[in-house]
Amino acid sequence: ELGWWLTKDLVYNATVREEFTYTHAPSVALCLSILKLHTEHSSLLRFLFNTIEMMLRLLRPISPGIINPEVDYTLLITMIRSLLDFAKLSCSQYGSGSEWATVDGLFAEVDLLGMLVASPQTCGMLPTEPLRGQSLQSALSTLRENLLRSELWTLALEVSTKAGLDYNSVWLAWGKSCLKAGAWTEA
Repeated sequence: ELGWWLTKDLVYNATVREEFTYTHAPSVALCLSILKLHTEHSSLLRFLFNTIEMMLRLLRPISPGIINPEVDYTLLITMIRSLLDFAKLSCSQYGSGSEWATVDGLFAEVDLLGMLVASPQTCGMLPTEPLRGQSLQSALSTLRENLLRSELWTLALEVSTKAGLDYNSVWLAWGKSCLKAGAWTEA
């Protein structure tokens, strides 16, 4: 068994992350600055979007409910956000409307994925398909329903709010659950 795989134990994961870091790792800011000086704007954004897409594919579970133990999802989300920040900065200097829309859509997707990655109990709920395009509403509805089944009310409410879904069903399910449990004041 490999000793560097992450588990659901947060203390163990923190130890592994500290143990397997490089003290002289290259600076992301330096790498992006060199890339900006070396590459023209359209190629730079295309490279960033392709890299972000590749990293988003790494966030997908092996199969529904089974996450890849070799992937540090928190680190990956942080890296994607850094690249998106740089892409947004590049768009503000040289970008067009379509590039802004792409960056904003990716930010929304990464925010939702970041909420799922933040908790070990929701990591297994990562969607197998991208959270954009034609299947967006159905994927988000399925995600919300899975969160409701797991009784993760606040997260289901956040997903509904960020995704623009009807959040009344979340309040209804939450209230019914409180009533069944006899928590009259919470309901």
